[in-house]
Amino acid sequence: MADDNSDLWLKDLVVDVLSPIMILNERAESLAKRTQGIVKGEV
Repeated sequence: MADDNSDLWLKDLVVDVLSPIMILNERAESLAKRTQGIVKGEV
């Protein structure tokens, strides 16, 4: 029978990292805004 001490993960584990797809989507949005919609980036 396992007790609560056997869980090695933190109780408040928070990941504050952008995935590559999120970064590319942000760049695509920025490109569209900077070019006033003339250039559209699709991911």
